[in-house]
Amino acid sequence: MLSSIPFLVTTFFIYAFISEIRNLHGKCLMSYVFSFAILYATSSIIELNNKVLLEQHTEICTILGYLWMTAILCCCFWSNVLCFDIWRTFKSSLYMRLAIVMGIHWIVEVSSSLIGDPRLYFVAFVLFNMQGPIIFLTFVCNTRVKYILNKRFNKTKKFASRDALSEMEMFIIQI
Repeated sequence: MLSSIPFLVTTFFIYAFISEIRNLHGKCLMSYVFSFAILYATSSIIELNNKVLLEQHTEICTILGYLWMTAILCCCFWSNVLCFDIWRTFKSSLYMRLAIVMGIHWIVEVSSSLIGDPRLYFVAFVLFNMQGPIIFLTFVCNTRVKYILNKRFNKTKKFASRDALSEMEMFIIQI
């Protein structure tokens, strides 16, 4: 879980920094990754200090428990908001990014609980802990965001004119 936090925070700051992608979808994604970062941080603190928190600092344990519960509810809420926003925007039949980022983990989690196979528990655990890199790769490492970041930070290099860009790149940039 700790390995996902830097990816989630980076995704949050890239979307906060670039005004071109800070539309409704970008703001929903920012809220989603912020909730996930809080969830992972509190989960890590609870798991790493479980015995000390339970025995010596019950008030801190209580606060972390409520924060953890609120973060889970926020993650579920923002996940639903993102699903609805993507469906409303594209209106096509789990849109692959949506299925990968938000759906496959839950399917594996439920399947592992129903079947009881330890290997599926491990797969669910890995998928849950890799949400940060998956979200980062899906929503930050795409052509549009790379183009905007390159344009913003590469002031000395000349860019290809819009005429030189392929039609597909222009479509992606306009989305």
